[in-house]
Amino acid sequence: MIKIVKIFGNNSDISQYTVELLREKLLNSDFNVVDSNNADLIISVGGDGTFLQTLRETDFNPKPLYVGIQCGHLGFLQEINIDEIDIFIENIKNMIYNIKKMSILRTIIETKSGINQFCALNETVIREKDLKALHVNLMINDSLVEKFFGDGIIVSTPVGSTAYNLSADGSIVYPTLDVLQITHLAPINSSSYRSLNNSIIVPSEMIICLIPESDYSSDILVSVDGYSTVVPCVKKIEIVSNSNHIKSLILEKYCFWTRIQEKFL
Repeated sequence: MIKIVKIFGNNSDISQYTVELLREKLLNSDFNVVDSNNADLIISVGGDGTFLQTLRETDFNPKPLYVGIQCGHLGFLQEINIDEIDIFIENIKNMIYNIKKMSILRTIIETKSGINQFCALNETVIREKDLKALHVNLMINDSLVEKFFGDGIIVSTPVGSTAYNLSADGSIVYPTLDVLQITHLAPINSSSYRSLNNSIIVPSEMIICLIPESDYSSDILVSVDGYSTVVPCVKKIEIVSNSNHIKSLILEKYCFWTRIQEKFL
């Protein structure tokens, strides 16, 4: 049963207004609204970026339920509209909701000086630090797939298949499928490099490995759910599906294909 609630918002006026409105309504409905991350339900008020920031700030905690209230632009990850707040509160009081597990992507980067690790809900994007052509060997479970030459590589979860991956002509993946998707950014084919033009979908237990070629720069720009950092002297990048999941609260009215139609068509 949900009794303790944490609310995250962004700096926009509409988000701040909605946070205060939501707080008041939750308190009037006998919920305990807290500032700590020790909560049964964590509510993100904003757009998809705010939802992703909420996950980062709570370290992708597998224990609470997460839900978003849409106050941004696209809002594909946001389950509740502002005019549905009263219905939403009534539903969580009466436990009328479903729980959806969402897989987490873990990126492990081995460098000359140590190991860096990142988590993502949507995707990890690998590019050369100065946005020049990326030269890497793509391996899946120790088998060489291709010598990639191009702008970069996206590895996405099913949830992330409708984010950057979709813009790069990747496939939409139904969210309950336990897979990872590899999508190329502007691959270049030549006599030395042969890259696949279509995305690759593999079971989530497989290990995706990218090894920079020694004759080219190994300073890599890593973008994890839109948060970018440069990692110097990269020796190897492994991208795997984390054993942990986050749990998303969804209302019974939710339909994935309706969401696709509303947001993209």
